[in-house]
Amino acid sequence: MTRTRPHTLHIMPGLRCNLSCAHCLNSSGPNERLQLTALEIEKIKKAIRRLQPRRLQFTGGEPTFYIDLINDLSSSHPDIEATEIMLTSNGWYSKSDQKIESVLSRLNKITHLQISFDAFHRGGISRECLMRLINYCKLQNIKINVSVCLREPLDLLNIQGVLEGLDLSIAFQKVDAVGRAKKNKKAFLYPAFEASVFDKVCPNLGTLTYIAGRGFSTCCSNLLFNHPKFPSAHQTETEHLNSPFFLRISTKTIGEIAGIPKSGHPDFLPEFSSPCRLCEYSHTGT
Repeated sequence: MTRTRPHTLHIMPGLRCNLSCAHCLNSSGPNERLQLTALEIEKIKKAIRRLQPRRLQFTGGEPTFYIDLINDLSSSHPDIEATEIMLTSNGWYSKSDQKIESVLSRLNKITHLQISFDAFHRGGISRECLMRLINYCKLQNIKINVSVCLREPLDLLNIQGVLEGLDLSIAFQKVDAVGRAKKNKKAFLYPAFEASVFDKVCPNLGTLTYIAGRGFSTCCSNLLFNHPKFPSAHQTETEHLNSPFFLRISTKTIGEIAGIPKSGHPDFLPEFSSPCRLCEYSHTGT
């Protein structure tokens, strides 16, 4: 493997959200007030100017509560016209066409909208609301897809029935034991250990993440939120991209990180079928 230069800068501007989902990896919610400081904003702007990533991706919390901040960060890109701007949102504003317009039109630029739509977002939106968003995005030439978090295979069947007939792609994600998902025991239930995990690589390669209050990291989940004192995040993107941590995860498979001998695959609990969970165990022993 060779080291991968990030093509995407993923930014979590803050933890405020209108929902308190049971699986939320960063425990976002209505009462959360953590957001980027002025110093952090300047660090991110410098990273954007130096890296000039092809995509800026904003998640949360609910990113539409931080539109002014998103516009400010996006405007620092030297080639904003050629840059993709993506938001991952729960679509709370989709109750009417007018509300969608009033929220999304405030963004200086948006090329991709990803909507979280699954059993975990029970306080979220309906199929009818999702259809409004699809129609709006088609009119505005915005790409739209749905992100579905899974706890068990049955969730896949249930959501496919709800989404049947809609013209959009679906990204499936198995829930890891991070944040509220760990606290509430909502991680995906693997029926047995899948040894194929040893040949996988970090699923976040190519993306550099900045988390409010944490710093720059390739990791966006287990190590970052379950082990805040573990050195997986750094204060500048240069420091992170030159760190032993980045060198290790960007040049080794999950099996190599775990120290698995090529001569055999030892038994692991089913939960270690997740590359992020096995990576977390390999680095922390927990």
